Amino acid sequence: MRRLENDSDDYQEQYDILIAEEQEKQRKKMFWVIFFCLVIILFSVLGATYSYYKIYIEVNKIELNVDTDGDGIPDLNIDISGNGICDVNCDTNGDMKPDLNVSYNKKQNSAIFNIDTDGDGKPDTNLINQDLNGDGICDLNCDTNDDGFPDVNIDINGDGKPELNIDVDKDGKPNVNIDINGDMKPDVNIDYDGDGIPDFNIDTDGDGIPDKSFTNQDTDKDGVCNLNCDINEDGIPDINLDFDDDGIPELNIDTDKNFTCDLNCDTNYDKICDFKCDINGDIICDVNCEEPIKPDNNEKCEINCDPILDVQANLHVSYKKSVLASGINLGWTDSIKFTVENHSNVSVVYNLNWINVVNQFTLSNSLTYDVLVNGKEQYSYVPVPKNDSNLLSHLVIPAHTTYLYEIQYMFNNLDENQDMEQGKIFSAQIEAEIVQ
Repeated sequence: MRRLENDSDDYQEQYDILIAEEQEKQRKKMFWVIFFCLVIILFSVLGATYSYYKIYIEVNKIELNVDTDGDGIPDLNIDISGNGICDVNCDTNGDMKPDLNVSYNKKQNSAIFNIDTDGDGKPDTNLINQDLNGDGICDLNCDTNDDGFPDVNIDINGDGKPELNIDVDKDGKPNVNIDINGDMKPDVNIDYDGDGIPDFNIDTDGDGIPDKSFTNQDTDKDGVCNLNCDINEDGIPDINLDFDDDGIPELNIDTDKNFTCDLNCDTNYDKICDFKCDINGDIICDVNCEEPIKPDNNEKCEINCDPILDVQANLHVSYKKSVLASGINLGWTDSIKFTVENHSNVSVVYNLNWINVVNQFTLSNSLTYDVLVNGKEQYSYVPVPKNDSNLLSHLVIPAHTTYLYEIQYMFNNLDENQDMEQGKIFSAQIEAEIVQ
């Protein structure tokens, strides 16, 4: 009986061993199945990633030096440096139009618009299609024909102001400084002084062709320009400027035919003589006859740089007004108007000063004044002066111009006892002082 029991125990032990071995085989088999599955998945992911990047690279690869108009000259994705990277007219979105480092047109190869300054592939300065006032309408560097290049209100130097193809009347079409031939120079309706009004090559009938005040006129038919001459070839006349189209120059007159200004020289393009000014029309300099002298390195002017004008007799301004505050109420106002007139042929820099001041007011802000020039407020809530002092400094009035000044007085409520101000007087005169 005991032997039988021992045999039974042996069989059970052998059976358990067999079961354990079989389970171990199953675990190993499962391990290898899982391992091979993971390997397959890993290679699949790597293959997909490789394929993705391969496709990405192929799709985003830029074709350089593309000639879109068939003239044999690259105009898109231009690689100027030869390093395999686009420098000018870069098409970043594949629409065959430039949108980064854009040139003036297809004939130019220097970046002017949408310039990427930090190399991040995004435009930073002088952007195309700028809406400056938030009205949803383009105001600067406007690409009206959607070719990637600005057409209207073109800002060449990036100062935020248009220089070419200017749309003055805001109808979407250029009408001042129109560049007809795409050479980055104005050809029609040339504006000399930046006031938005054409001065040269004026198109009077709207056909795009100049009809009057032509540039580079050879009036004596000797083959040399002698009226409205563009010496530096920037499109804007420099010498012998005739603004009234009577055949006689008024500014930048070249008397000795060496293409430099000898009389009535306008140095800042404002149509006003700055140096060598002929006041009485006898073709002889009367005012600021010395040429400004600059150092040899063409840096800042050092001698005769600012006009010194002897036109005191031509500048007129005077008024006298006494303000009697007796019995008035808080909020009382009064005003006086006067004019400053420049009867000379040159611009004048001047100061306006309070003189002969009598001020009996105790509190400084009881009586204040505002200053208006030609109806526009310049200063407000300024206490009237206690004594002779400056009113306004370094004002500029063009030749043959009149400015209307108005000083508005007000007796203010200071939320404190102002009874002591009753019966007080303020009076003064205004003097114009030429800045020497």
